[in-house]
Amino acid sequence: MKGDFQPMVTLMKRILVVDDDLMVRDLLRATLSRNGYDANAASGWKEAKQIVGSEPPDIVVLDMYMPDVDGLEVLAHLRKALPEVRIIAMSGGMGKGNLLATATKLGAGWSLEKPFTPQELLQAIEALTD
Repeated sequence: MKGDFQPMVTLMKRILVVDDDLMVRDLLRATLSRNGYDANAASGWKEAKQIVGSEPPDIVVLDMYMPDVDGLEVLAHLRKALPEVRIIAMSGGMGKGNLLATATKLGAGWSLEKPFTPQELLQAIEALTD
């Protein structure tokens, strides 16, 4: 029908931040929320697994060093269980360059060395969702 208006529907990206550091987790979740993303956070794999099972994210921002699990194991599990999910690997630990390179080889779409700026995180998300 001529003159019908059809609004564009923009789906809000659901992003899960997985990091054992409360300050990092809260900062990233707040940054993402302020920028229009549906952001959730988990302190480790046990908590993340519950969130992923009930509300699969579009993107996971994943710390590679956590006390309860190796980040590469989580990455491998996510690649198998949710092949469509995009993963941003992040690390601030010893050998972070090699670890992040390995994460990329195993399926992370982007990697960030801590500390990184909110703008760098947002650029990574934009790059993965274009």
